[in-house]
Amino acid sequence: MNRKSTLILFAFATATTLASHAHADWYGYGGPVGRPYIQHQSPIGVGPLVTPQLPSAPAGSTLTLPANFLGPVPGSVFMVFKDIKLPVQIVNWSNESITITLPPMAIRHDVRIRLDVILPHGQVGLQKLLLVTPPADVILHPTAPQSPLPTNAALQAAGLLGELGN
Repeated sequence: MNRKSTLILFAFATATTLASHAHADWYGYGGPVGRPYIQHQSPIGVGPLVTPQLPSAPAGSTLTLPANFLGPVPGSVFMVFKDIKLPVQIVNWSNESITITLPPMAIRHDVRIRLDVILPHGQVGLQKLLLVTPPADVILHPTAPQSPLPTNAALQAAGLLGELGN
C-alpha cells in the first residue's frame, strides 16, 4: 500500500469513526450486534412556581422602610403602579430609614406597587415592592351606642342614686 492509499484509508476511517460516535451519542448502541436504539431521557420535574410573599400595608397607612446611606437631607418618595406615579408623604427621613404615609386610595382588591426613594441629587436610593390592600371598612353610628346598664349620671338624674345609696 502506498502513502496516498494509506492517507485516504486513514481519512475514511477517521470520518467513519466520528460519524459513528456522533450517531452513538444521539441514539446509542446496545447489545452485542450493535443495533441502534433511541435513548430516552426522563423529563425534568418542574414544581409549582414559588413567588415570594410581598409585604403588605393598607392604603393610607404609615410605614417605615429600612435603608442605608440615605443621607440627612430628605429626598422624595413615589408610589408607582402601572403608568401612575404618585408622591408619597414623608413623615421622617434619616440615614437608616424613611417613615412614609401611603396616599389614601379607594381600591377593592390588592394592588402591587413599587416605592421609589429618590435621593436629593436625583439618584434612586431604594426600590421596594409592596402589596397595598384595601383600607379597613369604617362603620359610622349616628348616635352613641346605649350602655346595657344605666350609668351613675342617669341614675342620679332620675333621682334614684340617692335612694339606692342610702
